[in-house]
Amino acid sequence: MRHLHTIACAAALALSGQAGLANAQAADQAADRLTNSVALEWEESRLRQWLNGLAAGIAVGIALADDEISACVSGWYYGDEPQNYANVRANMERFPDHTPAVVMTALARRECPALDDLRD
Repeated sequence: MRHLHTIACAAALALSGQAGLANAQAADQAADRLTNSVALEWEESRLRQWLNGLAAGIAVGIALADDEISACVSGWYYGDEPQNYANVRANMERFPDHTPAVVMTALARRECPALDDLRD
């Protein structure tokens, strides 16, 4: 699952065009990672774009191992994107010290239990 997290983060940064900014922010943090509390300070449109890229990155990373599970994750997030964005955002607020990828992956695992089968 660690590889999935790395692939998802790299894909999300590449898709969103925010790699330089995210790297700069991460370097400023003691934990050297982009936490939910930092991401929640972004403008709403920027956060939505970044989370859309993260969802796509997770789905692409999963597709390397299993197309059906990837389709489940894509269907979950993009099936009702406004509702799922709100749910992801609420959970980011609930867990400010975690990363957006951790929240997104946990919610995807809840909706697509077969995702647990991909663990290392």
